[in-house]
Amino acid sequence: MAVGPVAAPAALPSVPAPRAGLSSFRGNARAREEPENDTLLGVAHRGGPVADGVLLGFTVLAALSSLLGLASLAGGVRFRARVRKSVAASRPPYAPPVAVIVACRGVDPGLEANLRALLDQDYPSYRAIFALDASDDPAHDVIRAVAGPGKLRATVAIARPVRNATGNSFEVKLDREGRIVLTPKKLVNAGQAYFWTEEWQKGERKADEDIEAGRVKRFKSAADAVKYLEDKA
Repeated sequence: MAVGPVAAPAALPSVPAPRAGLSSFRGNARAREEPENDTLLGVAHRGGPVADGVLLGFTVLAALSSLLGLASLAGGVRFRARVRKSVAASRPPYAPPVAVIVACRGVDPGLEANLRALLDQDYPSYRAIFALDASDDPAHDVIRAVAGPGKLRATVAIARPVRNATGNSFEVKLDREGRIVLTPKKLVNAGQAYFWTEEWQKGERKADEDIEAGRVKRFKSAADAVKYLEDKA
């Protein structure tokens, strides 16, 4: 059987480029990713009020800290101004209260002038206390006459008799701890006061040491002693 010529097969339609398949793959990938994104967005949406509350709390704390800082700064400025004002202000000199105790007995020459000098003071806090043995002491009238028109405080203290008083004299001192120490003392005649001075008593102690050690010279009479001293001179 005769065979005619074979016709060439018709051209196959062009196959679309693989880009469409890749695009479809990417589309499927996005489709698969969308539920995850939705889930994440859902979590973020559900956590929104908590995050807002935390942010609001931090904002409030920051505002309070700022207010406290401003208040502290204002206090520092006020304190600095107060210190500068205090330093610049003129202060009066230190003048603690003073009380002068004056023992009076009888009317000595110049008593009135001395009392006026004691009361004629411009010290800020000053007072004079006059001590008398009795209210009928002549000095009482002089004190009242001088202290009457004065501007300073003047007080008159009248001594009361002390039962079983010995009449001994005491030296009053204040020790380092602030205690008042009373030391018995003997009254010495003014003409013999030199004998009780520290310089004279030092010589007396030296003489006692020489006598005890035998460093002495004896004389038969006062005239011999005087002649010996003159020769030594």
